[in-house]
Amino acid sequence: MQSKQVPGANCPILRSVERVGDWWTLMVLRDSLFYGLSRFDEFQKSLNVSSNMLTTRLNQLV
Repeated sequence: MQSKQVPGANCPILRSVERVGDWWTLMVLRDSLFYGLSRFDEFQKSLNVSSNMLTTRLNQLV
């Protein structure tokens, strides 16, 4: 995902908004907050995604 942030601006709020704008992030947050999922295998089954793709997306959230 390319940054749309103003060059040189180091704002954690803007970085957070950019991250949440990613639909994968929204799907993980939905499953966590509304469905109570917390385990890797639960997310993988719910999102129907490969383990390496889910790992990449979760690492981006961290």
